[in-house]
Amino acid sequence: MEVNWWRLPGSTRFLETVFQELRSGKNVVVSFPRHMVGGFRETLAERVREIDLWRWRTINAAEFPSDGVASLLEALHERFVSARQASDVCSALALAQRLIGTVVWIEDATEHAWDTWTAFLDQYQHACQSCDLLDRSLFCLPVIGNPTPPPRADAALAVWRWEGRIDRLDMNLYVDRVLASRFPHPLHHQVVLAVVTELAGADAELAQHLAAQDLATIMAPLQCLKDFAAARGWTAVSCQHPNWAEGTLDRVNGASMVHSAAVAARGGRTELTRRVWRGQVSVLYPFIEQQRINIIPLIRSYLRLPVETTYGKVDNAEDLEVGQLLYFLRGNRLPPRLWNLLSLLTEMRHALAHLDTVPLTSLLAEEILHCEE
Repeated sequence: MEVNWWRLPGSTRFLETVFQELRSGKNVVVSFPRHMVGGFRETLAERVREIDLWRWRTINAAEFPSDGVASLLEALHERFVSARQASDVCSALALAQRLIGTVVWIEDATEHAWDTWTAFLDQYQHACQSCDLLDRSLFCLPVIGNPTPPPRADAALAVWRWEGRIDRLDMNLYVDRVLASRFPHPLHHQVVLAVVTELAGADAELAQHLAAQDLATIMAPLQCLKDFAAARGWTAVSCQHPNWAEGTLDRVNGASMVHSAAVAARGGRTELTRRVWRGQVSVLYPFIEQQRINIIPLIRSYLRLPVETTYGKVDNAEDLEVGQLLYFLRGNRLPPRLWNLLSLLTEMRHALAHLDTVPLTSLLAEEILHCEE
């Protein structure tokens, strides 16, 4: 299922921030990590065209000289200023005055060209301040990683960094759309949705990759994530010091999160298990509790109340946990299917309570699959 990453709440807020900077008359530098999902340029272009203030132009930095600002300015005049005279001055101010009503997206500004383009933007943003806000043409420069020297914001130049922009709600919405109906059983869909959300963090490509796996792989994802890391060229050594620029570190819900594939590459089985557990517990604890409530009317006649527990005397079956129900129903000839369900629910709850993941066999058990919500 085709899902536009840049239409999610967090992504939209970031894109709208960049768009509003353009509307306020500022050129913009946008920093992304490596392996960032595409589509930002296209979605921003759509937003720009909605208001009919600018033309949208995309240029490739490789087609322009990178040996200095003077050469770059001359090439930009050649590209954008029609009927230029030989005597015309190719300055940043002249370009700002002649290039009207355009947003220029600069594609593929590599490290080699970075110094020239940033020096140009520094001159050009100063020139923009001499132009009326409605007459300004603006440049938008995307960069990968942490370029040196770092871009500096100024009166007509904004700098924005894609970091900490996606939270769990964004990823949950995205994974839900990507999954579609891959897992028809409601419980399996909910568990996969929660686990993939935990594992994917802020990486759309990892979310897509995990969503395409089977239930067994998602519940035990170590090898799958190692393969994903290898495909990106990440190794145990390179992942020892994760960083945002390489895509191995981001912030999710305000907290730093090492990419799950980077965790796998350096052998972090325990941490991955904890992430799977966090996803499982958010779904399975409420599920177990709902099944306990559903079971009580079916076992009430088998249960002799009151009973003594470690918490004192209990008079109502509703006050007993699944493990306590199982204990006090031993030897009472409960129907086998009901007994098996109660045993499974108890095992699942004990596993989660001890920070262990629920095994695949429990999720696939017939008694669990036939439970009503």
